[in-house]
Amino acid sequence: MARATIDETVTDDQASSLPAESGQKADDIKQSEEIALLREELRAANDALAADQDVVQQWEDRCAQLETTISSLTAQIEEEQKEANEVITRW
Repeated sequence: MARATIDETVTDDQASSLPAESGQKADDIKQSEEIALLREELRAANDALAADQDVVQQWEDRCAQLETTISSLTAQIEEEQKEANEVITRW
């Protein structure tokens, strides 16, 4: 019977924990893969959100331009109507 050296000696507690440790490593690897996948999904969602925000900003800018144009045209119409009324009054 061969003698076990100190390094080769495995206690019952250590022996029972070995499968759990390898199972834990597998769980850690699985969790790391899930985290990497979630990070990629988050990155894609952030990119999509940024693109959506750009589109929203473009529409907000366009709306502001249209509101300015409407205000300008309304003022122009009111001025022309006033001038037309003055012409009618003089006629």
